[in-house]
Amino acid sequence: MTKKKRVLWLVLLVFITFGTYGCAKETTSSVPDPSVQAIKSAGDSVKYLFIQSDWDSLTTARIKTTTTQEQIDHAAKLVSRIKPKGKGDANTFFGLGLVMAIANAQKQLDIRNGKISPTAKQYNPDKNAGQKETAVKQNQNKLPKYIPKKDDVILKNHVLKNKDRLEDFIKNAQNHKESKIRVVKYDELRGALIYDLQSRYDEKVNQGWIDVKPDLNYFRKLKSDTQDVFNNAPQQCGSISKDKENGYYILKECRTNWEYRLLPIINDHERK
Repeated sequence: MTKKKRVLWLVLLVFITFGTYGCAKETTSSVPDPSVQAIKSAGDSVKYLFIQSDWDSLTTARIKTTTTQEQIDHAAKLVSRIKPKGKGDANTFFGLGLVMAIANAQKQLDIRNGKISPTAKQYNPDKNAGQKETAVKQNQNKLPKYIPKKDDVILKNHVLKNKDRLEDFIKNAQNHKESKIRVVKYDELRGALIYDLQSRYDEKVNQGWIDVKPDLNYFRKLKSDTQDVFNNAPQQCGSISKDKENGYYILKECRTNWEYRLLPIINDHERK
């Protein structure tokens, strides 16, 4: 077994041990949780292994042309510092996702360096990860299937469909013209997350805004989703813009979030 595979196995063992048998006692201490910073550092390190437009699904994302073995090893080291608090803890689920993302990056780097064949099976350091993924897919099958409409703005498999409609909507909102679009973001395991957006304008006060209605009827919810308060209820945002510097279409000045990254900016020949 190679050194890098042993690292991934060790990281996974931490999550299986602590996530399954660890103490599930919740803390009410006001002391800042050091695991929060550990999760952020690990998540950022793993994320930056991949092309920015693929960040919505790291387990299938494409690595950057500049990604190195040292960066992958560093990300794995940071992930190993995440300490799950107990069975069913959100850290466990998040950590397993990062381990699978690292395995994806490692496979692509090995293919690039000629160490394995492009047709080789995906290396999966967690024997139970496949079972977990199968269980998620089985739950996914119980969800109603969303049938997209031809005018929907759709993000699926790192491809953004009807981008022109989205950018027309942004222009209309900026020019105080009322219009509406539906945005559909697909996740391979969790289904379709839908946002209905409508630009509004009140001539009396010369004020425009964006009404946003999240629809989770076709999307598998997780306990960790409660942290993303944006999707918990209808939103009212001040504006929407294309932020090229950050690489996202962003809703701004919303009820629960000052900024919310709605979709990544995806160019036809994007390679970062």
